[in-house]
Parts: sequence; structure tokens; C-alpha cells
Amino acid sequence: MKEKYPQINIEVSRFFLHLNTSWLLTLMEELITHRIGEEEMEQFVTEYVRFEMAGWRELLEIERM
Repeated sequence: MKEKYPQINIEVSRFFLHLNTSWLLTLMEELITHRIGEEEMEQFVTEYVRFEMAGWRELLEIERM
């Protein structure tokens, strides 16, 4: 990433990456366990992607470019 986008911040701790991955796996488990409907699933996925993208943009300082 740093080679392609030299202006981004790549200083994200390994523990943060670990927790983010664990959270994603737990999230998948919850989706399967709760058997939510297709419409609710679509809404959730849209919300999650927006949430996740906003967080990564902030961490990587992408909006400041």
C-alpha cells in the first residue's frame, strides 16, 4: 500500500488488526446465528461497509490527501 500510496499512514498496530479480524469473524457468526431476513441483511451490510470504510479512512489518513 505504501508503495502505491506513499502519502497514507500505515502505522496501524498488529493488535488493532487482530481485534478487527476477530470482530469481523464474530460478526459473521452473529449473522448466521440470528438468521436475519434478506432486507435486514442488506441494510446491515450497507451500514457495516460505510462504518468500516469511514474508520479505515480516518486511520490511514486518506481524507487528508
